[in-house]
Amino acid sequence: ADASDGMITKKNTYLPLAMGSLVGGTGTLVGCTAPLLASEVLVYEGLEPLDFFTPAPIAIAMVAVIAICFWLFLYDFMKKSFDFPEVEGNIKKMPDGQINKRNAALSISVFLVCIVLFMVNPFNWDIGLIAITGAFVLILTGCVDIKKATRDMPWPAVIVLGAALAMAKGFVSS
Repeated sequence: ADASDGMITKKNTYLPLAMGSLVGGTGTLVGCTAPLLASEVLVYEGLEPLDFFTPAPIAIAMVAVIAICFWLFLYDFMKKSFDFPEVEGNIKKMPDGQINKRNAALSISVFLVCIVLFMVNPFNWDIGLIAITGAFVLILTGCVDIKKATRDMPWPAVIVLGAALAMAKGFVSS
């Protein structure tokens, strides 16, 4: 949006992005709590748990429907209806305007390795352990500054997510 010279506005991209993220998050076991809860219920009933990407085809189809709806008529509707001011940019750039290529390559590599480990799971690790190990690698290599990450962490979102996972476990137990 910042680079489009006003052709794309942030206020008209947040809603489609949020909807796509919410629906797309159901495509894996770690995107949101619903598939994780469903997998736990299956285990509770003595059945096989869901694989990491089992719900992906349904989520992809739902995201495609949402994208088509926004493309056909919802984006124009939003442009007419959203009469509040444009959101100011808060993208932090490096002083020289360049991207740290080492950190970018390392982040992408760790992300892809985590995805492969989620799918293959050769060590029979929990999904959370794989994700935490990936984050730990990024911290150890200096790609992520732990103090800055801790300071910039959206703690209310972390607390809500933790509470939602605890409630999901409670639903499964009851």
